Amino acid sequence: MSEQLQLPKVPRRKRLVGPELEAFASQVVAKYRRPNVSIRQICAETGRSYGAIHRILVDAGVTLRKHGGVRTGQRRKAMLK
Repeated sequence: MSEQLQLPKVPRRKRLVGPELEAFASQVVAKYRRPNVSIRQICAETGRSYGAIHRILVDAGVTLRKHGGVRTGQRRKAMLK
């Protein structure tokens, strides 16, 4: 989880608009589409809130992953017993 995503750090309370927002959003979307990269990791790397990153992803039309990660078939069977 300590993998550096190489996303820009955005100063607190800085409003992103226009081309600056578009460039930042494209970087965020590209990183989120990688496996095992969470919204919270992106938040930690960029300094933006969970809600701000979530909104960027939704506005870009990204399908968000479900909470809790992927479960394997064996683990699921064990949980049903």
